[in-house]
Amino acid sequence: MANLKLNNVTAISESGGAITVPALGTVTSGDLSNTALVFPTGHVLQVIQGTPNTTNYSSNSLTEVVCTNWTATINKSISGSSIFASWHCTYQIYQGNTTTAAELYIDFDRTAPSSSTGINQQYSYIADEGGDTYHNIYTGHSGSFVDTSSATGNHTYIAHIRGGFSGNATPTGAIKGTLGESTLVLMEVVT
Repeated sequence: MANLKLNNVTAISESGGAITVPALGTVTSGDLSNTALVFPTGHVLQVIQGTPNTTNYSSNSLTEVVCTNWTATINKSISGSSIFASWHCTYQIYQGNTTTAAELYIDFDRTAPSSSTGINQQYSYIADEGGDTYHNIYTGHSGSFVDTSSATGNHTYIAHIRGGFSGNATPTGAIKGTLGESTLVLMEVVT
C-alpha cells in the first residue's frame, strides 16, 4: 500500500494494485476575471441562448425595423475573449404585384456595453427577370458573426431587418417568428 501526499493530504492512494483518487467535487462558482487564470485559445467560457423570438416583423421600401424580441445578452467575463454569435430565422420575401426585385437584409447591432452597428449583415435577394409577379418565398436563413470588443460586462445584441426594394413599397421582407422561432446563440471564446 502506497500513498502520495501533498502537504500531508492524501492525493492518490494504492492498495492491492488499485489506485484511488479522492472525489474533487463540483465547482459551483468561480472568478473568471482572475488574471492568473490562463485559458487556451478557442476555449469556450460560456454559451447563452437568447429567448427564441416568435414575433413576426415586416419591412418594405428598405425601411429599417428593429426586431425587439430577437435579442440576447451575454456577460463577457474576460477582455481577452470574443463573442461568437450564431443565428437562425424563418423569413419571407414577397414580391407582390410588381416586376421589381424583393430583398431582405438582416443585421445585428450591439447595444451594450457600447454601441456598434451592422456587426453582421446578410441579405437575401430575388429578382424577376421574366416580368411575372407575386413571388412569395418562405425559407430558413442562418448566419454567424464575431464581435471582438475588448470590453467586459453585459453585451447585448439585437436584430434589425430591411425588406422590400428601394423606392417601391410593394415588395416585402419579413421575419416569420410564428412559422419558426428566430434564435440567437452567443458564445464567449478565448482569442
